[in-house]
Amino acid sequence: MILKAFLIAILLLGIQTPDESPCTEISSWKSLLNHQISKPVSDKIESLQKEGDFEIQTLKNAGGKIINLDYFPVTIKAFPNNPETGRVFTPETFLTYLRLHFNDFVNPKYAVFSPSKKTGFDEKALWESANPVGSVIHIHIPLPAGDGSVICTEFASDHWVYATLKTPWRPFSTGYDGKHPVSGFRQMGFTRNNDGTFTYYTKGVDKMTAKMQAKAAETFLKNPFKEADKLWESLRKGIYDFVVKNGGFAAPLDASPAEIHHLKWKEVKTCL
Repeated sequence: MILKAFLIAILLLGIQTPDESPCTEISSWKSLLNHQISKPVSDKIESLQKEGDFEIQTLKNAGGKIINLDYFPVTIKAFPNNPETGRVFTPETFLTYLRLHFNDFVNPKYAVFSPSKKTGFDEKALWESANPVGSVIHIHIPLPAGDGSVICTEFASDHWVYATLKTPWRPFSTGYDGKHPVSGFRQMGFTRNNDGTFTYYTKGVDKMTAKMQAKAAETFLKNPFKEADKLWESLRKGIYDFVVKNGGFAAPLDASPAEIHHLKWKEVKTCL
């Protein structure tokens, strides 16, 4: 009996060990995992239904069994000058510049971003406005993944959030993207650090959208999200190079490496 009780105690301790639970790994992404679509965005989607097939692609309905959680940071110690005005950026104006010149910071080999021209709205004007919530962005993504669209679902002075978006699909027609290859949310923004520095980042939570493609990729590929990781790593390098080139100072990228987790979705769901 004593031995049995001892074994049960050991088993319970093992079950409760934090390192064996995905809940400890997802803490930094929990708000993004629980991201809710606001009424203005829902209203925009509803209005787009009159134009065609538009729908937010949720984690719940995605086909993949593996969820990707990533975080790609760059820490700025001294802000650069704005090449358009010659003035030193503030934390907020640098994020705005990043939003409006995004393609200058990423390697176009992996993706090119542009406001959609297929919604019936002036998405460019909305995206470049003081509040871009509801703006739809087309992303050219090289094959085999293929193009996709996202919609801005949240915006504040220190961040914005994208949700992947299903749009009407037409073969060989740019902008009619159909389903985005992954489903989920991505946040871009900055945090203020206690030492006076600022960390700019992108972090995402997503799963592969199509069930059959997800099954094949998750079975045969070591990292199904490898190409996306290259895109966000190019963003890190783009921010670092821009800061240094324009008179600022950033910490070396290897001082704050990216953080990536690939977890079983069924286990992550229990933590939410």
